[in-house]
Amino acid sequence: MLKLLFVLIWLITESNSSAPIISIRDGKIKGEIYITSNTKSYYGFRGIPYARPPVGNLRFESPQMPEPWEGTLNAQNDSKSCITSFYIFNENKESEDCLYVNVYTPTIQENAKLPVMFWIYGGDFITGNSSKNYYGPDFLIEKDVVLVTFNYRLGPFGFIATGDAILPGNYGLKDQNLALQWVRENIAYFGGDPNKVTIFGQSAGSASVSFHLLSKKSSGLFRAAIMESGSALDMWAINRDPKSYALKLASDAGYDGSNVTTEVKEFLKRKSVSDIVEVTDWIKLNWPVKEVEHADAFIQDLNYELFKNGNFNRVPTIIGMCSQESLAFLLQPIVAMLEALIYDNTQELLLPIDFASKKNNTNEIIKEIKSIYLQENDTFSQNLTSYAQFITDTFFTRGILKQAELQSWFNPVYLYQFSYEGRTTLKGFIKGAGHSAELPFLFKMSNIAWNDTDTQNVLIQDQMVRMWTNFAKYLDPTPVKSELFSNITWTRFNPLFYNYLNIDSTLRMGFFLRQPAFGKWKRIFEEYALQPYNTF
Repeated sequence: MLKLLFVLIWLITESNSSAPIISIRDGKIKGEIYITSNTKSYYGFRGIPYARPPVGNLRFESPQMPEPWEGTLNAQNDSKSCITSFYIFNENKESEDCLYVNVYTPTIQENAKLPVMFWIYGGDFITGNSSKNYYGPDFLIEKDVVLVTFNYRLGPFGFIATGDAILPGNYGLKDQNLALQWVRENIAYFGGDPNKVTIFGQSAGSASVSFHLLSKKSSGLFRAAIMESGSALDMWAINRDPKSYALKLASDAGYDGSNVTTEVKEFLKRKSVSDIVEVTDWIKLNWPVKEVEHADAFIQDLNYELFKNGNFNRVPTIIGMCSQESLAFLLQPIVAMLEALIYDNTQELLLPIDFASKKNNTNEIIKEIKSIYLQENDTFSQNLTSYAQFITDTFFTRGILKQAELQSWFNPVYLYQFSYEGRTTLKGFIKGAGHSAELPFLFKMSNIAWNDTDTQNVLIQDQMVRMWTNFAKYLDPTPVKSELFSNITWTRFNPLFYNYLNIDSTLRMGFFLRQPAFGKWKRIFEEYALQPYNTF
C-alpha cells in the first residue's frame, strides 16, 4: 500500500510537470501517464485523429487521411463517440467528427518494437466506442504490449448502401482499415512494432476481424487475429437488401425524387444528424454489404466461398465463443417465452437466411432443424433451455465453427469456448456464460467492481490476458508449459476432432465442440442447401 502511495505521488508530480510529448507523422501530441493497480506505469495518448472528420461532403465517403496540425495536440481525453442508436440520449457525447485513435504503451522508446494489439469494439454495428472507461488497457499493458483502440462509423453513417458504386457502403470497415494503416505508419513512435500487429474484437468487432481476414485491402496490415463471438459467416453480419433500406431512409427523411442514387446521396448529405437518426431503422441499416466491383471496394465476394477457397489473409487466428451467447438477450423468462412463441408459430424463421433449398421440401427441413433441439411434439416456448441453445447456435456458434473449420485447412487456428460465469454484468435464468462475458477479464471496465478479492476471478483474468498477449507475441497462446495454465497446451484446431480449449474455473482441452448439434446443421446444409453460400 505504501509503495502504491509513493507511485501515485510521483505520477501526479510527473504528469503535472512533464506530460509525455512525442512527435508522430502529423505533428506533436501530448499524452498522460497512468498507473495500473499493480503499480505499473504506462503512457496514454487519446483522441488522435487518424482520418479527416467525415462531415459535410465527406459524409458517406471512404475515410481520408488526416491533415497535419500546428503546435502540440492535446491527447489526454477520449474523443466523442460516433453516432449510435442512442444518439437522442447522448447527443453531447456523440458526433460525426469521431474518427480518432487511442494508444496505450508501456514505453515511448521508438526502438522498443513491442507487439501491438488493435481492438475493434462490438455493438451490432450500431453502438459502441473506444472509451477508456469501457476498454481500460491496464491488464494487457502489464504484459508489455501496446494497445490501440479507436472509433469507427456506425449505423447509416457507417453502412448505408445502395448496391452500386454511388453509395457502396462499408464505410465503418474502411474506417477500421485506415486506422490499421495509421498504426503501420505511426506505431513505432509509441514503442510498437508495425510488423507485429494482432487485430482482435468481440461480437460485431469480431465479425469485423473476420472481414479484415477476407479483404485484400487489409492484406499485410496485421500478422494475427483474435475473434470473440462473431464471424463474417454469422447470418447477421451481412445486409442482403441494402438499397431498399437506403431508399426508405431517404423517403422517411423527406426525399420525394425518382430514387436516382446520386440524388439520394446528395439529399442525405444535406440532412442533419438528428433528421437521419430519427428515421433510421437501426435493426436493418447496420450491417456490412457485399459491394459491387469498384476501385475502393472492401469486400465484393461471398464470405463463405472466400474462406472455403483459401482466398483470405492467412494468419494465425484464435476464434471462439461464450458457452451460452443468447443469455445476453434472454435475461427474463417471459421475454424468452414470447420470442420462442414466434418461432413456434412461424416455423419458416428456423431456416437460415441464406438457405436456398434444392427442392420444395421446406417442411422436411424445418422438421430436421427442430429435431436438433426438441423432442417430437415439444415446442421452444415449453423448453426455453432448448430455445436458448437454438439462438446461440443460429446467431453465433454455427458461423464461428464453420469459419474455424474452413480456415484451419490453410493456417493455424486455435478454438476456444468461454464457460466461466464469474465476473459478469449479465446473469440469466439459464446456466452458462452469456455474450460478452469474457470482456471484463481482458479490459478494466468502469462498470465492474475492481476491488475483486475472488481468487478464481483473478486467476481467469491472468490466464486470459496471458494467453491473448502470448498470441500477440509468439503466435501461440501457450508457447511453453506453465503452472498458470495447469501445464495445459492449447493445441491447434483439427477439423476432424473439433478440439478446443474450455475456459472455465479449470482449463481443459476438449473435443467435438457443440456436437452433435453442429454436425447435424452441417448435414442439413450438405443435403438440402443450394451452393454457393454467403453465410452459414
